[in-house]
Amino acid sequence: MTKLLENIHRSVNIGLVNEMKIVADKMGINIHEVIDAAATKPFGFVPYKPGPGLGGHCIPIDPYYLTWKAREYGVNTRFIELAGEINHHMPHWVVGKVADALNERGKAVKGSRILVLGLAYKRTSTTRANRLRWKSWTCCKPGARTSATATRTCRCSRASGTITSIWSRCH
Repeated sequence: MTKLLENIHRSVNIGLVNEMKIVADKMGINIHEVIDAAATKPFGFVPYKPGPGLGGHCIPIDPYYLTWKAREYGVNTRFIELAGEINHHMPHWVVGKVADALNERGKAVKGSRILVLGLAYKRTSTTRANRLRWKSWTCCKPGARTSATATRTCRCSRASGTITSIWSRCH
């Protein structure tokens, strides 16, 4: 139960910050500035960063084990399920933001070469351990040629010039 509580705590808080990211984006507010400001309050705020959904092998699965078990006892775990819905939708939302950014530059998703950085949930994880995130990403916008790396940074070069990052506009 301790491990479940810890994983559910992260799932719910990631869901909250992901939902706040969507709201802030619509309002033209930088969610990272909001998170940094909230972290200055002395009331136990734990800063979570928005992202493209859940990764790893515990957080996307463990909360639903408790949801299933709780039903045996007649308990509905709405908080857990709502966080799961929000987090499940995030890869689609992020891919939509990438598509919008490409469109703003007059580029089609189809045929675009997209490198996804930071796919791993933790520094010690690999993209293999985050198949759910990768599958969610690649299924959202077919036609793009996608590659991924677990690391958050990458040194890239291209014969025809500079590679443009649009992540700052999306995340």
